[in-house]
Amino acid sequence: PGESAVPPLHFTVGSTETILGDSVLLAQKAAAFGVEVSLNIFSGMWHDFPMYSEGCGSGHDLWPASKALIEIAKFVHMAEWGGGRLGLTRGGVASTTYVYDGSVASTKWFAPPLSEGAEATTGVAGAPRGGGG
Repeated sequence: PGESAVPPLHFTVGSTETILGDSVLLAQKAAAFGVEVSLNIFSGMWHDFPMYSEGCGSGHDLWPASKALIEIAKFVHMAEWGGGRLGLTRGGVASTTYVYDGSVASTKWFAPPLSEGAEATTGVAGAPRGGGG
């Protein structure tokens, strides 16, 4: 342990995907060697779920995916301005967050529809959802 030549790492992983174990092991091993590591595990989500933030064609946002994208953006911002020491890894253990919602059991993963004329944002610097270019 000591100063790491490896940049800060962030893992976003679904609890049902097959590489969950690999992600957790890599995050913990990197943290044990002094790397700043953030690991977010999203309950009930599948591999690449952040790609479906628009709701898989349902017309409703997939809130765990939207939250994952916001958390990724926050991490990138912290890593860019934090000078490599983010305070995420303590005592050789990665900062680990398990993201879940009680409504998952009732399949309320999707946000309610927007009222007509309302514009949604990702919550990250007012960036409009969907990218648009």
